[in-house]
Amino acid sequence: MNAGPVTLRTLPAVPDPSGHAAGIELASADRHGHAASPWRLHLQHLGPGIHSAFRDDAPTQLAPLDAPLTLDAADGRQLLRLQVAGLHPGQTLHLHEPTRVVRLEGGHPEGAELIARPLQGPMLLPTTGQGWLAWLLAGRATVQLGTSDWELATDVPAWLPSGTGQRLRLEGGGELLLVRFRTIPAD
Repeated sequence: MNAGPVTLRTLPAVPDPSGHAAGIELASADRHGHAASPWRLHLQHLGPGIHSAFRDDAPTQLAPLDAPLTLDAADGRQLLRLQVAGLHPGQTLHLHEPTRVVRLEGGHPEGAELIARPLQGPMLLPTTGQGWLAWLLAGRATVQLGTSDWELATDVPAWLPSGTGQRLRLEGGGELLLVRFRTIPAD
């Protein structure tokens, strides 16, 4: 029998290397056994102003959780709440309101994918050769794998259970952030 979702152990708030904001590393390849395919999932609390969007020239995806932001002053691309964007070197983030921003930084962009979306009813996730991290931002959700099911805690990122050949199903209503990994991270 599978143990169900495994809550992440987060680190205390640490300064953002760009010097602009405090943040928390939610998960990383170093802490979850996949240093050969480096990745890092980070949560930042950003205030109004201009912030550097890129660190270490690593491919980066991000999603604002609480308020929209603008990428670069020149083209002014608006990134709405829970919208995911890939970033390029030299881009900046322009905020008018404080927001939390989730960043997925990785060595290979095809190795992991950041997904932010509403959860309305059932959602099936493939499990063969893939791992999932889920963060229910608001609402309620149940995780089902085979004949077992568990409640997903709100505002607590967790690794979802996996089972080759079994369906992983999320059901409920609310706002959800998912990270899909092409290889299954160790707990």
